[in-house]
Amino acid sequence: MIRLARRTSLLVAFCLLTSAATASAECAWVLWTQTEGSRSEPRKSEWEFDRNVYETRNTCESALEQEREKVVKSFSSAGAQLARRLPVEHDFFIRLGDRSVTIGRRNDPATSDWWLTYKYACLPDALDPRGPKGE
Repeated sequence: MIRLARRTSLLVAFCLLTSAATASAECAWVLWTQTEGSRSEPRKSEWEFDRNVYETRNTCESALEQEREKVVKSFSSAGAQLARRLPVEHDFFIRLGDRSVTIGRRNDPATSDWWLTYKYACLPDALDPRGPKGE
């Protein structure tokens, strides 16, 4: 009887520790966007985060894909064409990366060549790609 009570209490303690560890491993996810451009002074890149917080990494990844699609749609409606190979065959182009979208214009007599890149990352809410905050 004492053995059974000991085993039961050990089992309960193990279950509680396991559930606590699982709960602490769960976190919210944040979609971050880094914007870099050829006309930034000096070529500065900044990370900004989506104000939405996602419960799972999968929902954050879905939001990342939606953001990429939104950028492509916006620049496509302005006349940019999807570049399917290198070297880029269009003067106003969209180039897709794994987690990025680059928009560029070249050979325009009215303006100099330029590019703009959006890079995306889904990170746990405890991570900040901007680095530690200064005091």
